[in-house]
Amino acid sequence: MSRYAIYPQFFELLKRMGVPVAQLLQRAGLPEDLLARKNLTLPQAEYFRMLEVCGEYLPQDDAIVRLATSEHIETLLPPVYAAYCGNNGLNFLRRFVAYKRLAVPLRTVITEHEEQVEICLYAEDENLQLPPFFVELALLFLVGVLRNATGVKISPSYVETVQPIKNKAVVEWLNTECVTAKRDCIVFRASDLNIPFTTQNDALLEYMEPELKRRLSEMEASDSMATRVGSVLVELLPKGKSTLGDVAERLCMSRRTLQRKLTEENTSFQDILSATRFRLADNYIRQTDRTSDELAFLLGYEDTNAFLRAFSQWAGMSVGEYKRQKAEYKLQ
Repeated sequence: MSRYAIYPQFFELLKRMGVPVAQLLQRAGLPEDLLARKNLTLPQAEYFRMLEVCGEYLPQDDAIVRLATSEHIETLLPPVYAAYCGNNGLNFLRRFVAYKRLAVPLRTVITEHEEQVEICLYAEDENLQLPPFFVELALLFLVGVLRNATGVKISPSYVETVQPIKNKAVVEWLNTECVTAKRDCIVFRASDLNIPFTTQNDALLEYMEPELKRRLSEMEASDSMATRVGSVLVELLPKGKSTLGDVAERLCMSRRTLQRKLTEENTSFQDILSATRFRLADNYIRQTDRTSDELAFLLGYEDTNAFLRAFSQWAGMSVGEYKRQKAEYKLQ
């Protein structure tokens, strides 16, 4: 089971905001000596529960905004700070995707279009739902980093959340349309993400990245190879990359080594690719009203008909039938 780091400075920040941390931990069902531990980590479910309780202790005004956009908050998360040292918003987001697992239990899928970039947020564990407080915190944090690093008041084109954002202070600070949808997603104009970062620090980035890569490798080593391949495919498919070679390159190993490791786990690359595509297709269909052409593109297919044939094999029905079935189930 993966565990995720919580940095002590985060709790110090909560204390300065008047949050009774000891009571918070007790209410979240966490050990009282948690803060005294040298390596402070939590499994995903406990991490989310801790944040949900945190949200209950913060007053319903602009407290969450102040928490997410506190001065130098990015320094509390070394993996994020490394991304902060990049040259622009797009590279920040790419590095954030690469290293986020060292900081938060979050799966992030970036879809780059010519004029806009979508960043969709999911829990690492597919059986868990992102807590609304965590989603709002992440949205505020991402926008805050972009504004601080560029010196420009960047606002998203729009925001979609599964749970409606009820806190007016959050909506006002994001300064964009926030709608309730089937996914948690923030969309930026591509031109805004190309604004140079004033925080660019190539020397510091060169110093930090080897250690971050080492820690990430250690964390991923505890996962099965099938899990690692699936995680990589989630990031590569929207970019049109879906081959064994693409994944092997991302995992820094040869094609032959990757095939051998998957065989040792009694699975194959093709099986994982198919399962990942079907899982993503199901998520897209549940959360957005996309055409078959769009679905095929997001799943790394060059030909829509190939996607339609594959989907029929996965689901035992056409895309249209599958959508109708899901819609009827929700109405029951």
